[in-house]
Amino acid sequence: MQDFLDQAAENPNATDVESENGKVVSVKFNLNDDDLKETELTMTNYWEKFDALCQSVLNKDEQDLHYSLKGAQQYANGLTDGWHDFLNEFEKVIKEYKLSNEDNNVAQSLISTLKESLAR
Repeated sequence: MQDFLDQAAENPNATDVESENGKVVSVKFNLNDDDLKETELTMTNYWEKFDALCQSVLNKDEQDLHYSLKGAQQYANGLTDGWHDFLNEFEKVIKEYKLSNEDNNVAQSLISTLKESLAR
């Protein structure tokens, strides 16, 4: 997790980096997405949004999609390679299943946020 936040802090789109005891704890970005002009990126926040997406598809009785998203999440082990594996699997799942417009927007914003932080 810390590796993810450290990389996010070095992103040129990062506008506000907060540290405690020499460790990055949050990063704010200005994004192009109208719904997310400024969003606080923390691992808790990221996973809260991801879990909300999973719950949304589960509420729509899309169990296979839910389990596929949760399966993709298992790749995120805190290492950079794990984040890339998670991203690849997350994108694969999103392409494989039909999502509502709202769920697709959430998924795309999560993917964009992660891509920006890993693009170093």
